[in-house]
Amino acid sequence: MFELSLYAKVAITALFVFVAIILSILIIRWLVRTLRVEADQLETLKLVNRGNATCQYHLAVESPAPSLKFSLFTDGVPLAPVYEEIQEEVVEENTVVQEKAKSIPSIPAANTSEASATKTEKPNADGALKAGKDVSVKSGVFANLLGTLGSILPGSMGSSVKGAAGQARKVQSTSAKAVQAPKSAQRKMDSLQKSGGRLGVKADAAQDTGVAQPKAGMRQTHSKREQVELSRSTRQVVKTITKTVEKAGFVQTVDLNPGDALFLALEISKQGKRYPTGSFAYSIESQPIPLNRQLGTAPKTLKKRQVHFDAIPAWRYWMPSVSVSLYLVALALSSYYLFLFVWK
Repeated sequence: MFELSLYAKVAITALFVFVAIILSILIIRWLVRTLRVEADQLETLKLVNRGNATCQYHLAVESPAPSLKFSLFTDGVPLAPVYEEIQEEVVEENTVVQEKAKSIPSIPAANTSEASATKTEKPNADGALKAGKDVSVKSGVFANLLGTLGSILPGSMGSSVKGAAGQARKVQSTSAKAVQAPKSAQRKMDSLQKSGGRLGVKADAAQDTGVAQPKAGMRQTHSKREQVELSRSTRQVVKTITKTVEKAGFVQTVDLNPGDALFLALEISKQGKRYPTGSFAYSIESQPIPLNRQLGTAPKTLKKRQVHFDAIPAWRYWMPSVSVSLYLVALALSSYYLFLFVWK
């Protein structure tokens, strides 16, 4: 016996897997379609506009059998659903914020008075002025004495004594200027105050720093303030809103002019897994809606019909699943023996 190479084994396995997948899809779909129970019934309806205005028809099919499903088609296309506007009450919670002003206890302000205010001490200038006057007087007496002595002494000795007398007079003049300086400054200040008084400006206001001085006495001032409080309350408000919803069970046709006819296909199928057995009544409601709303509404048309379903054995419903299961088992066994033969 011959043995396959590794590449040949891989190629055969891949080809088998690809063919098995394609065939499985096709076979399973064919089994389900062939063995599935199909007992849907189709009825043809003719709709004619016998009025004198272009209308759109709203149709609805009702039946007491809850296991039946009704579908309307035009040329294989399902009819569009009908939408309507309804008013609905909605309860909403609104939070309201309110402001309330509340007085709080007064707070005493800081008190100031002339008695408690910080005082600025003035420098003691009287002692300095008196000392300056004493130096000036003593220097003058000493200068006069030296001048007299220098005029008596002859030659160079008298000249030197006169020079010392001149130095003493310089000290006297310097001391006199120092003593007279505060007085001159005071005279200048007095002249400024007089000129300010003539212009209508008080001398005290010229020296004011812009801060109001407190009055004398122990008085307390109180500042009143208001505090704002926020209170929140939740209220339920009922609002009426307009919503567009689908009208359950109703479908609409295209616009039909007066005299036009429309053929509809009514498909009756099952709601659950199995078809019901027996005869069931159903009714078709037709409501023409004129495009011109001013024409009003036309009366409804109600037609009653009946549909019959024969009994179907229960095993027929299991055939698709059983056949697919058997096929998958056969595919698994064949795949196992093929792989065993190739990869031995």
